[in-house]
Amino acid sequence: MYFLRNTVIGDIYGRTVGKLYEGPSKQTFILSGEVPTYFSLDIISYYQNDRADECLRYSAKAGKRMSYFTGMKQTVEMSDKGHYEVNVPTSYYAAGCHLPIQSVKIVAYEYYDKDLKETTMEQWAASLSFVNSAQLADEAPHFSLNKPMIYNSRCSNMLRIMGGDLLVKILGCYNVDQHWQWIQNNKTPKVYDVLRRDELPNQSITVNLRHDPYDDVPYYGKAWEQIRKNWKPCYGKGKNDPFGFCYNSPGKYRIFKMNGKTCTIYPQCTEDEKE
Repeated sequence: MYFLRNTVIGDIYGRTVGKLYEGPSKQTFILSGEVPTYFSLDIISYYQNDRADECLRYSAKAGKRMSYFTGMKQTVEMSDKGHYEVNVPTSYYAAGCHLPIQSVKIVAYEYYDKDLKETTMEQWAASLSFVNSAQLADEAPHFSLNKPMIYNSRCSNMLRIMGGDLLVKILGCYNVDQHWQWIQNNKTPKVYDVLRRDELPNQSITVNLRHDPYDDVPYYGKAWEQIRKNWKPCYGKGKNDPFGFCYNSPGKYRIFKMNGKTCTIYPQCTEDEKE
C-alpha cells in the first residue's frame, strides 16, 4: 500500500464551532489507479459555492467580501506497490455553507535519485471538474455503479545535465488512448474532463499513470546523441557547458550522476547493460 497523508489547504479548516460543523462531508467518491512505484502523488480537491453571491466572508487581503473556498490535499507517498486509492469528499461545510466540489487535480512527482532525494518538479497529470447535470449536454457520460470512469496518463521526462554532472529530469504527463498509445502519434494535452457532480457520491474514478524511461527525451535535442533507444549527453565545450551541443565537440561525451551511480548513457547508465 502507499502511505497517505491528508492536509487541508486554503482558508477553511475542519472544526466544530458550537453546534455548527465545519469540515468535509461524509459523502465521498473513490479515486484510484496504477502508478509507477517511484512516483508520489498529491491529490488536491477544491470546494466552493456555485453562486458568487452566497457564503461570503471578508478578505482583509482583498479588502472585500469573497466567496468561501477551501481545498484538501491527500499526499500518496511512494512505496513498493504501484496502486493508490483515496476517498475524496464530495463537499465541504464552512460557516454554515455547503461547498460542493469543483475539481480534483492529480499532481505527480518522480523520485529519480533516492540518495539525493531528487524529485521532478510538480506536474499535474490529470484534472477533473464537476458540475451539475443541468449544466452538461445530454450526451455527456453518466456514472455507472458497475464500472469506474477510467483515464490513462502516460508520463515522460525531458533530460538535462546541470551543475556539471547531475542529471535533472522534467516530468510531463499526457492523455493517451485505452491502449496507452499517443493520440494521433503526438503528445496531447493532459487528462481533463467535466463530470456530473450530482451523480458523484459513492462512485469510482480511475486515473492510471505509466512511465517508460525509454520515452524520455533530451531537453535540448542537439545536446544528446541517440544510441539505439538510449541517449548519451554530448561534451560540448566542457562539462560546465550548460548546453553541451554535440557539434561543439563531436564524438565526445560527458559522464553524469544518476541514482548514486556514475553513468555514460541514459537510461541504462552504462553501455554494457542490456536494454
